[in-house]
Amino acid sequence: MPVSVEQITDTNYDAFKQSGLAVLVASTSWCHNCEAYRPVVEAAAQAMPHIKFGEAVLDKGNLRK
Repeated sequence: MPVSVEQITDTNYDAFKQSGLAVLVASTSWCHNCEAYRPVVEAAAQAMPHIKFGEAVLDKGNLRK
């Protein structure tokens, strides 16, 4: 099963940060650089399945902590 980058919101943020080794990528929907590095983050998640990868899209108002 392929490893994916988890979408982080207020509802799963606490569980994500307590999950051990983790990388949280903050992005916005209008950021072209964020779109450009998304494949790199996805490749890193595939290459390092022992590390949890997540992305919080900040301008969607889904992470307020």
